[in-house]
Amino acid sequence: MREKLEEVKRVEREADETVEAARAEAAEIRRGGERAMRELLAEARQDAEREAERLRQEAEGRAEEEASLIRGAAKSECDRLDSAVASRVDEAVRWTIERLVP
Repeated sequence: MREKLEEVKRVEREADETVEAARAEAAEIRRGGERAMRELLAEARQDAEREAERLRQEAEGRAEEEASLIRGAAKSECDRLDSAVASRVDEAVRWTIERLVP
């Protein structure tokens, strides 16, 4: 009977040790998973930051191109208006001279 009791206690100890080892292994796996998740999140954050920077630069480039086109169109319109004003001034001067000089 004593041998059976010792056998039961030994089996219980081994079971406790096995459970403890499994818990320790599960904790290590959990820590490894958490570490891997942090690394993946950091990597994803860096990827997102790089993509945001690329998109910002692309948007700036498009904005500069559009601004250049608008400046060009505005200059063309100013040149056209300058020409029209100069033409009207020439016409007014000619009309005035024609009226003043018999």
